[in-house]
Amino acid sequence: MPRSGWKKPESDRRLSDLVSIGVLMKVFPGEVVDAVIAECGRTEQRRRSLPARSMAYFAMGMALHSDGAYEDVLALISDGLAWADRSDGSLTPSELVQRAAAAGIELLALTDHDTVAGVGEAAVAAAQHRITLVPGVEISASWRAQAIHVLGLWIDPASPALRANLDAQIERRSARMRAICAR
Repeated sequence: MPRSGWKKPESDRRLSDLVSIGVLMKVFPGEVVDAVIAECGRTEQRRRSLPARSMAYFAMGMALHSDGAYEDVLALISDGLAWADRSDGSLTPSELVQRAAAAGIELLALTDHDTVAGVGEAAVAAAQHRITLVPGVEISASWRAQAIHVLGLWIDPASPALRANLDAQIERRSARMRAICAR
């Protein structure tokens, strides 16, 4: 019950604007989502870079934000993504998890650019701090001559196919930098 004289602040935000992947995972834990996917007969026939669970959470986000563009919905639900010093961040994966724990964060996705090198360290630290870690990666790509970043959540960081693609990505980038420096 609001206090006497309290007025709701004016805002064009709705409750669904505040829904993030962390909220979705609390309401619909991964095990429940996996069970529903299995019950519907839609389990994966092979390992994919973007598992069915990730797509289920994205579909829930699209349902909650039915008037939003795909990119906007992904931005709204991807609250809690983090980058370590393996790519864009400045903290080690352990330091990142420690800061998340200190801030009361219970769910954290590590999504370094074009590498999964920090996922193992982050997983150990997350277990120590009782944080659910979502293993992820942000893959640089090109689509229609436009640079894009493809976000992978709940990935298998040990996947040989994923690692081979990420290694090839790093080699292409290194070759490009060498060519630029040789000019």
